[in-house]
Amino acid sequence: MSWFPTGAIAQFSAFIIYIILIVIVMSRNPNGTSNRFASLLFFTFASWSFCEIFLYTVATPPQIAAFFEKLEVPAISAFPVLVFWLFVSLTGKKNLYDSMFIKILSFVLPLFFMTVYWAGLLRVPPVLTQFGWRSEWSEQTIFPVLYYIYYIGAVIAAISYYAANIRKTDSENSKKQAIVLFSSTFLTLAAGTYIEVITPAFHIDNGALNYFNNIYLLIWALGIFIIFFRFRFLALTPNTAAESIISAMNEALVILDDEINISYVNKTLLGMLGYMEHELKGQPFHRLIHDKSIINSFLKEVIQNRRFKNQDFNLAHKSGNSIPCFFSASLIMEAGEMRGMVCVATDITEQKQIQSDLMISYEKLKEIDTLKSNFTSMVSHELR
Repeated sequence: MSWFPTGAIAQFSAFIIYIILIVIVMSRNPNGTSNRFASLLFFTFASWSFCEIFLYTVATPPQIAAFFEKLEVPAISAFPVLVFWLFVSLTGKKNLYDSMFIKILSFVLPLFFMTVYWAGLLRVPPVLTQFGWRSEWSEQTIFPVLYYIYYIGAVIAAISYYAANIRKTDSENSKKQAIVLFSSTFLTLAAGTYIEVITPAFHIDNGALNYFNNIYLLIWALGIFIIFFRFRFLALTPNTAAESIISAMNEALVILDDEINISYVNKTLLGMLGYMEHELKGQPFHRLIHDKSIINSFLKEVIQNRRFKNQDFNLAHKSGNSIPCFFSASLIMEAGEMRGMVCVATDITEQKQIQSDLMISYEKLKEIDTLKSNFTSMVSHELR
């Protein structure tokens, strides 16, 4: 049954799984740093599997096979760096983001191995086998050894950095997260080293394992995915935690840019005013204010005092109705210049209604008291 495209079907299945993982992870939190690195890593795996679909097809012409063999090079060259930065982002630490040396290295190393790969110094041109088109590591140069050092070193550096930071926490949940991450990483590294390094070096026939070339990367992807959904790990970086807290606030939050346009609103404000997020982002701030005549005086006070605290303010509902609020605002300053403004509003409609009801009750009580006084005076007069 060597004619049956087992390898191509396996690679196509892996490709579909990676695309699904990317969509789910990015829809979960598209602004999260860890989510973005995870999605980029899954994308490299997906592009690698996509190219392998054609390489595992015996009917693929030689020119097409050579094309797809070169097309998968960026994924093979870049994934170790992406693994490193994913692990760094999972720690929530930002000290390495400022290291120019590591940033340069993150670009130079993939570019170097892409260059030597395309120059034919890393792998030999693909040849047709019973499993499809296969490309072996070059035995004439030292570059394959350098590549092994590169990808194994990047993974070990990532694990070491993550372990050094996770060791400082006593959280039981964090330890479970680390176990899943370390296990999936170790299994992937072991499988990859055996299939890609050991068997070619000792000319061992992989047999059916040839169908699983790079499929072992699914172990890694699924391990990261399990962490994301079982432990919600990727959503627990400081940035995403702050976003979750802001989103869940009872108070309505608006962030304005330096041109006093709306750059962020939380769910509470959207619910309060009846808008969808895309209807407000980029819109001028005055769209939220019911009485437009007070906007200039409000902005003047905020800019002069750098704050505006707990004042009665009426926001404008999408329907045009007025929503009474306690409103506070504060400038966002950087290097002595205004970069934006943070505004917080608390809906006091119920308090206003209660206050109105109390006033009505008070007026009624005053009216009753007046009637009682008049009645008493009349009775006293008649008695006299």
